[in-house]
Amino acid sequence: MGDKNQLARITTCDATSKTGHGILKALYVDTPGDIIFRVYDGTDNTGLLLFEIDTDSATSGHLFAAPYINHPVNVGIHTDVVSGTTGGLVIVYE
Repeated sequence: MGDKNQLARITTCDATSKTGHGILKALYVDTPGDIIFRVYDGTDNTGLLLFEIDTDSATSGHLFAAPYINHPVNVGIHTDVVSGTTGGLVIVYE
């Protein structure tokens, strides 16, 4: 594990932000929209589902911390777009 936080900004596509062991520090809605994101402990959408975030019901900068603030991940951090076309998510991890 690293000792510095890293950021990933996810908008309209599926993405793997991290591979391997690490810590999911926090999730923020960067841009409200109509996207529903799913965040997995994995490198694709078959990993352990950690969180589902609907950016439509959030305001910009909204922190989705509990229960996954400082949550360890074993395989990686993967974000999947379930539906929608607009919105953004920021993932803080190490």
